[in-house]
Amino acid sequence: MMSIRLLENKDVDFKKWDYAVKKSPNARVYALSWYLNIVCPGWHAIVLGDYEYVMPLCIASKFGVKYAFQPVYAQQHGIFPNPTPEIAARFLTLLQKKYRYFEIQVNGQFFLSSSKLDVENKENYILSLSESYSAISDSFTADCKRNLKRAAKANIIRDEIDPEVFFNIKAQHSRMTLDKKTFDMLKRLTNTTVQQKYGFVRGAFSKEGEPTGAALFMKHGKRIMYLNAVSSPLGKKNRSMYAILNSVIQENTETNLLLDFEGSVVPGIAKFFAGFGAQPEHYQKIKYNNLPSVLKLIKK
Repeated sequence: MMSIRLLENKDVDFKKWDYAVKKSPNARVYALSWYLNIVCPGWHAIVLGDYEYVMPLCIASKFGVKYAFQPVYAQQHGIFPNPTPEIAARFLTLLQKKYRYFEIQVNGQFFLSSSKLDVENKENYILSLSESYSAISDSFTADCKRNLKRAAKANIIRDEIDPEVFFNIKAQHSRMTLDKKTFDMLKRLTNTTVQQKYGFVRGAFSKEGEPTGAALFMKHGKRIMYLNAVSSPLGKKNRSMYAILNSVIQENTETNLLLDFEGSVVPGIAKFFAGFGAQPEHYQKIKYNNLPSVLKLIKK
């Protein structure tokens, strides 16, 4: 039987790790070593055999207790490649043995069932780009089509813009105020993505040249991920994000790619994604709480 090990970051063979993730049918960019190094410096790993199966873990400590958590800007982790129930059980057993608390999100081809786990089913949204633009746009909702007509008149799209434009709009107009640590992480992630050609930042501008919206897209395997975005008040009025997403769809039609919207628990955002004909893709948030009674209440 293949051995299963929990490794600290310094003991992970990054070359073997990345090969294991990339060759997996359920591969996600969030699990590649360079990505993990940004969103979760010092990440740990569970490895089965000679990297036949791998699982990333982000570890923190509170009140002297180590626990595993899901980092920001990484929607899904889990086991790569997709495990058999027996292999999944071995990973879960080790997790429960090593950590009295964990709350993680696992990719859409990896589902767990256990009476000891709290499991929440979540929805991502994906759009197949295999058909022509005409065929894909036929599936847009009437509301989406109206907004695209408005967007076409009001926006100028630039395929790749300087990340600083994105950061400036984000700093001025993001609905959610990011703490410095999170904002710096987004900057590192965006700059690395652009510099290493892992993706691009696309921008929308008014007819007068004012930046009104921008979005970070990540390319990995068969997925183009809509990773982060922001619009100014004028951008919302001009429907800038409709124009940005439509341009990405148009240039990637008749390919084997998927546009991964990443999903949202906010009904209005989920409706926005579904308006482009995107279909739900399910994944799970799993929580295990075996903390002492006093700490269990704190983490409930």
